Amino acid sequence: MSSAYHPQSDGQTKVLNKTLEMYLRCFLFDHPKAWFEMLHWAQFWYNTSFHRIIGMSPFKAVFGRDPPFVIPYECFSKDPVSVQDSLITRDALLQQLKSNLLRAQNYMKQNVDKKKKGLSIRNWRFGFG
Repeated sequence: MSSAYHPQSDGQTKVLNKTLEMYLRCFLFDHPKAWFEMLHWAQFWYNTSFHRIIGMSPFKAVFGRDPPFVIPYECFSKDPVSVQDSLITRDALLQQLKSNLLRAQNYMKQNVDKKKKGLSIRNWRFGFG
């Protein structure tokens, strides 16, 4: 239960909010003012990602099947120009997201590795210097 003074006292809510914030930051790295346009992709990501607690994605828990895949668009001359533009933009956006997520992952790994450099096996094993 949350209270008015601690609206995010639930640990799972804090983790979800932190993860969603990181995801949106990776999405919006190049376009920070377009955050509201990306909410549906964040919802899709959340609902199709594996959740360890339930052992499946929320999509599978609700619908009983695996979520659909986002298939890259292949241009066809018969497709309307507006559809082509929309799908090409979507694919470029998803590619940029992957690039930004990899950059964030590498940044986090570098920070963890920096902290690990100062530790020796003796310190780790016995808990003292």
